[in-house]
Amino acid sequence: MRNLRGFLVAAVFAGLTWLLTWAAKYYNDLLFLAYPALARTVQDTLAPITGKFDFCLWQMLLLAAFVLILFTLALAILLRWNLLRWLGAWTAAASVVLFLFMGMWGLNYYNENTLAESLRLEVTDFSNRELKNAAIYYRDNANTLALQMRRDEDGGLDFAEFETLAEQAGDGFDTMTFRCSAFAGDRTPVKKLGLSDFYTKMGFSGVTVALTGEAAVNPDTFVGILPFTMCHEMAHRISIAKEDEANFAAYLACVSNDSKEFQYSAYLSAYIYCYNALYKADPAAAREVAEGVNPKMRRDLDDNNENVAKSDGPVKDKAHQSYDQYQKAVEQEKGIQTYDEVSTLLVNWYLHEIMATDEPEVPQFDPYQVEY
Repeated sequence: MRNLRGFLVAAVFAGLTWLLTWAAKYYNDLLFLAYPALARTVQDTLAPITGKFDFCLWQMLLLAAFVLILFTLALAILLRWNLLRWLGAWTAAASVVLFLFMGMWGLNYYNENTLAESLRLEVTDFSNRELKNAAIYYRDNANTLALQMRRDEDGGLDFAEFETLAEQAGDGFDTMTFRCSAFAGDRTPVKKLGLSDFYTKMGFSGVTVALTGEAAVNPDTFVGILPFTMCHEMAHRISIAKEDEANFAAYLACVSNDSKEFQYSAYLSAYIYCYNALYKADPAAAREVAEGVNPKMRRDLDDNNENVAKSDGPVKDKAHQSYDQYQKAVEQEKGIQTYDEVSTLLVNWYLHEIMATDEPEVPQFDPYQVEY
């Protein structure tokens, strides 16, 4: 029985984890009256503490765990310990970590109260023409800002340093908090993701780890998309778990930032998502929209495509396949394609927020005013 003790502990915590997800599915309205605020409070507590370290603490802990696994395995073999007991102990540890992750943050994936609802944004179906008009809107704003960006001698973007951008990233969230409480939360700057070459090969631009409250971004991300990516990871840390909603939150936070670099990153990213969606629906219309991209913005799009292409290969394919399975395991039916679903939110934002405010005001009838 002693040899199975670890597996029994693992089974208990696996059952508790299942119980949490069961409650999230069947008692969603009740659970999520408090859970997002609780999860955000946990992150607000952890982030300033782990933020005192320049490096990602979770990476050091993960490395230490890996070394400890190998060390204890070697001891078990040399000293002829019971390998079943060794395996049970580490299975139990993994089960506890999974339970803590789900309890501290992971249940946010199951939240049926969407970010759009929090913003009182009506999400409706739209036509290809409306999708095209939204793409044009984001393109035109990006075109305008592309001409204002500081550039190097070769014509490439010359943004502020990573640390400066990280310090500025929270400003847009502060502005958005006045409109929607979902944007409230800790503003500790994101960190540089260690072992960036490794994550570049896997095609990952950022990682947020709830167990330590750390949001980290790959510094090798194309600089024009970097501010958007920082805000995306910060959105995760304030309990916006779903990838399309984190992208949408990043767009709104960047647009609300006083920094032109953040605003350009928002419109450039929004254009890319809407253009890709339009290309799937109507390639001819997408090519027509792309013809309106000015040379400065075209250079930035080409640089971004070149940066993304660096990670193409079997390592990236396997990593994305694994992440796709993870997304589906936490009830995200479209898996890794959830990122691209932000185009639906961006189009609806354009239709119901931008277009609505652009409509001319209809004069009110005044019975006391007589026209001759």
